[in-house]
Amino acid sequence: MKELLPRMRFSPDRFRWTGEVESGTYDLRDRLREIHVPTLIVHGREDIVVPAERGEELHHGVAGSRFVGLENCGHWPFVERRGDFVSAVTEFLGLGSRRDRRAA
Repeated sequence: MKELLPRMRFSPDRFRWTGEVESGTYDLRDRLREIHVPTLIVHGREDIVVPAERGEELHHGVAGSRFVGLENCGHWPFVERRGDFVSAVTEFLGLGSRRDRRAA
């Protein structure tokens, strides 16, 4: 991840600011109840760009959704906690855990 940060167009502070500004423009939380498909929300607990509370709001707004909050993880759980992210997705898809597949 440290190698990726210098390539980002904006600094982390500017990126966060842009997200805060845009989130006020595109607030679709009132439409979450319209989602009627299996939904997995994986969120880093230490995400400073989109706080974990926002992921929990999604979870509470989408009936039957599953929320996985990853500790010691920021905005990129698929990079920062790759193994836990893959396990959450494979279990959600009904493929078992990575541990189960290795044992088979």
